[in-house]
Amino acid sequence: MFVRAVRVSELEASLEFYSDGVGMPRVMVCMERGIAILGGRDGLYLELICDGGAVEPSMSVMYTVDDASAVAARLDTGFEGPFDTGSGVVFYRVRDPDGHEVKLLEPRAEGVDVHDVMRFATEKYRAARLYRMFAHTTIHVSDFDRSLRFYSEDIGLPVVSIFSAGPGRRIAMLGERDGTHLELIGDGEGQVDCPSFSIGFSVKGAGDLAARLDSGFRGPISPSPGVEFYFVRDPDGYCVQLLDA
Repeated sequence: MFVRAVRVSELEASLEFYSDGVGMPRVMVCMERGIAILGGRDGLYLELICDGGAVEPSMSVMYTVDDASAVAARLDTGFEGPFDTGSGVVFYRVRDPDGHEVKLLEPRAEGVDVHDVMRFATEKYRAARLYRMFAHTTIHVSDFDRSLRFYSEDIGLPVVSIFSAGPGRRIAMLGERDGTHLELIGDGEGQVDCPSFSIGFSVKGAGDLAARLDSGFRGPISPSPGVEFYFVRDPDGYCVQLLDA
């Protein structure tokens, strides 16, 4: 299951756009709290959040529809498209009431996995940028097995990998394999290498970027073959991990 959260200025107008216009089923709507969850197709959900704050049109939402051109024309007279991915999928680009980008996907060939096609296109786009993806959030835990059971069995996050990173230290990565992960680090009785909370980003040239951002950076650190990263501090002192992409 994948949930994309989008902040909106008017929940009712956004519900009309995404549910009535795009065709996303309403899973849960709570007007009093300003929250709605829509979707469910292919395990993809959209969470609309209306908290009264200013909204910047910075999000991008993708959804599969049967007739993308008709839906695009109905929703936005200034729609863009069609765009051909070259892999049996075309899409149109429209804007929701807050200006967020919405891609309407339509498969044109039998057996096409729409999300694989769009994932490939997204990865090509990311590869051309220095900032590649929000990789993971790290939590240092006091009882590794207990926390692993909590997040994997109780919360339901898939376990991507579990490995040893030296004497007394175990690491688990949880979440969707190609998505953002939760990293659990169990240090046993040993000391931690960084504060109990850190944010990880996958970037190109992690070493050069670390040196430019923080003269006191730490690294390179390689807990397992093929993995190398650096630690820097943000302006408020938070620990940021830069993984070499």
